[in-house]
Amino acid sequence: MNCSSVSSRLSAFVDAELTGAEMLLMQEHLRQCDDCAVELEELRSLKRMMSGMFTPEPPKDFEDRLMEAVGKPPAKQFLPWGRMVAATGLAATLTWILIANLGQAKPKIEAHQSPPSMAFEVKRDQAFVAGTDPMGGSPVMTAGFGGR
Repeated sequence: MNCSSVSSRLSAFVDAELTGAEMLLMQEHLRQCDDCAVELEELRSLKRMMSGMFTPEPPKDFEDRLMEAVGKPPAKQFLPWGRMVAATGLAATLTWILIANLGQAKPKIEAHQSPPSMAFEVKRDQAFVAGTDPMGGSPVMTAGFGGR
């Protein structure tokens, strides 16, 4: 079992929702992996903290109001005829424009265009590692796909 599969099953592990075999595999991995063991303790701490939070009681008539709202049929919404005609006309016009533009020449892609220079690629890679935008220098938030 790897860290990714353990991490995705930690909540089920804490709640004892896994099969016996899965629980044993998880326990074995957690004994060997300090990172996953720390994540497990953080999850257990969060669950303990959440269990101690106040749960508000709904109003006494909540169930009656809910059942009344659920039992009502949805309100019918019809477009007036004028709007339907306008919507149909708009759709026809857009379709005609699309079909008319399909026959126009496509821009040529030149075969002799050179690939980006090595200097540009180096600058782009350095900017990525530094967490900045290679074009403007502004900070960039990268997705954390850590090595676990």
